[in-house]
Amino acid sequence: VPTLVIAGNDDNMLPTKEEANRLGKLLPDCVKMEVAGAGHFVLDARVNLTEVLIDSHIDPLDIQKNSPPYDPVRDWKLPPDDVVRAVVEKRVNPTKKRASPVFFSTDATGQRRLGLSLVPTNDRPLLIVGNHQLFGQDLGMIISQLLEDRNIVARGLAHPTVAEGLLRGEQEVRTQRRRYEFGEDVRFEGDLFQMFGAVKVSPRNFFRLLQTNQTALLFPGGVKEALHGKGDDYKLFWPEKTDFVRIAAKFNATIVPLSAIGAADSADIVADANELLNLPFGIGENLSNF
Repeated sequence: VPTLVIAGNDDNMLPTKEEANRLGKLLPDCVKMEVAGAGHFVLDARVNLTEVLIDSHIDPLDIQKNSPPYDPVRDWKLPPDDVVRAVVEKRVNPTKKRASPVFFSTDATGQRRLGLSLVPTNDRPLLIVGNHQLFGQDLGMIISQLLEDRNIVARGLAHPTVAEGLLRGEQEVRTQRRRYEFGEDVRFEGDLFQMFGAVKVSPRNFFRLLQTNQTALLFPGGVKEALHGKGDDYKLFWPEKTDFVRIAAKFNATIVPLSAIGAADSADIVADANELLNLPFGIGENLSNF
């Protein structure tokens, strides 16, 4: 019998989280759902129980059984405004306060203007292609600024490790999240990437984003660029074959080049990966097995 355990993750009366984990391990076909910020009385106005049950593996109306599988390219929707505001406030604004980013845009003649008001918005698909800054620190700021200035919903093409959640590790208990839930306890940024429309980077997904007249945000340098070594500040690690240009041309997409600087100046890389692996006394060897 499928079972859904709903628990508040901030219960100060009883050990609700621990009990939810215990039941999740004990009961067959059990899924746990924690409600961020909820206490002992979890089923209040913040939880739509009907929606939760319909979305769950219980599937009381056989909607999931009789519906085609979820398509992350076509079926994804931007979270509600209150969730967008909460994510921006908790995850993006602190970085903005530390970095004080400044955005500029240019028109067809090269005239520069403060802000992103000159980024085109039309009926054609849009491809924003740029360089990754150190650790990808600017990703959230770019997405939120496009939304704020131009109401452009840019869908990132994410590294498979992020897109597929491989960094989560094996979960002891199957879990379910509410639609568009965001809380202080969200530990894995991949959850937020997917919530805001990121899909696994692949030729097929890129093709389909443009085919369906959406905005794609592409960093051809990928992880190499975001985790570059010493002396590689702002160096492009783009592949020699830029097939994304050919696909963009096929759908008559508008290509917006994005150039970002600053993040690499905020950190000094003492030793990069190759130097760490070459450390003596077996340290490098141990690191290689980490």
